[in-house]
Amino acid sequence: MYNKKTITQTFILLSVALIWGFGFVAQRVGADHLPPFSFLMYRSILSSFTILPIIFFHDRRVKSHYGLDLRKYNRKELILAGVICGTALFSGSAFQQIGIAYTSSAKAGFISALYVILVPLMSCIFNRGMSKRLWFAVLLSVFGLYAMCLVKDASFGFGEIMMLLAATSFAIQILAINKFGSRVDGVRLSFTQSIVSIILAFIFSLRESYTIQDIASAAPALLYSGILSGGFAYTLQIIGQDGLDPTIASLSLCMESFFSAVGGFLLLNQVLKPNEIIGSALMMSALIVANIGNKKPADKDSAG
Repeated sequence: MYNKKTITQTFILLSVALIWGFGFVAQRVGADHLPPFSFLMYRSILSSFTILPIIFFHDRRVKSHYGLDLRKYNRKELILAGVICGTALFSGSAFQQIGIAYTSSAKAGFISALYVILVPLMSCIFNRGMSKRLWFAVLLSVFGLYAMCLVKDASFGFGEIMMLLAATSFAIQILAINKFGSRVDGVRLSFTQSIVSIILAFIFSLRESYTIQDIASAAPALLYSGILSGGFAYTLQIIGQDGLDPTIASLSLCMESFFSAVGGFLLLNQVLKPNEIIGSALMMSALIVANIGNKKPADKDSAG
């Protein structure tokens, strides 16, 4: 009834959601000290330096076990995958960083996590069928997100548009990783998308201004966002998504909203509200429903 590999990968992606959820506070603190593109540039630089030793030990392990030199394989495809994934990742992060200043945290959390429904919709557009079970899990998750954020203000302006663009970019990145993750080395893909993010962030940051003191003030936020959220979490995301249905992956990753609430409770003494508890229960139920009946990690569920 349950597939062991799918369950393992789901837990890997839940650990990613945990890191991202607790990192939401770091992202907000960083935004108070550095302009958005400069923050993303320094964050991506730290991510790249974090991934370098991971590549070294990963290569040694692969070579000792399989006798393979990963540097010789799929270089062109790795560059293509890195450009696509890195551009989508940078776009999503930039839209989110800009938009959060123009809307409420509740609406930002709800709209930016709508990739949970955009992923299956895009999958269907590209002729990837999906079962009624997964659609039901997606709807459960959307209701859970809405309950957690309890969005009352129905206005839709610049900030909300930015968050919707962020959700679309993150959905594209999830689908791109699903496409390329099993065809190139995952750790190298994580490094390549970080390099692409650095280049794009640097170009857009040229008109931004800040001081050395601003960098020093943002240092704790940058260290968490760059090393944990960027270096480790994005690498784990690629590993966890390898062969996993992208809809299940998006359901797992959107749990960052739940972990963000947990982080506020543990670190900031914020009391969990009834709507947050109900929303968390719905989202966890969605993950359980999504993992029931998976026979193969790479199964393509037929629609209907």
